[in-house]
Amino acid sequence: MVWVTLVDLEYVPNGPFHHVDHQKGDDVFQALALKGRSLDPEVAIRKAIFEVKLQGVTTPRSVLIEPPNIAEYGRGEGAAIIEQWLHLREFVLIGAAAVDEGLESVLVFA
Repeated sequence: MVWVTLVDLEYVPNGPFHHVDHQKGDDVFQALALKGRSLDPEVAIRKAIFEVKLQGVTTPRSVLIEPPNIAEYGRGEGAAIIEQWLHLREFVLIGAAAVDEGLESVLVFA
């Protein structure tokens, strides 16, 4: 994996009225940092889209995550690398980790 960039994020910030914030750009974290903003770790993420550049592949791949149980990242050679990244970053919880989070099952759609 060469790089991963968050390009789209939809979340519900803490506060009244269930307001949904949507950030979209070439690099959401960098854009927020330039504005002096950051994300509260407690926000409820509704959707995140990452661009993932794999070694030896010219076009970045899109990875969609929609909690609590959807991850879409396509098939092919790079799918195993992306799946490993998802597990390492705890976007996909299985076994005891999923039970600890109160999830009966976690589904991943490739």
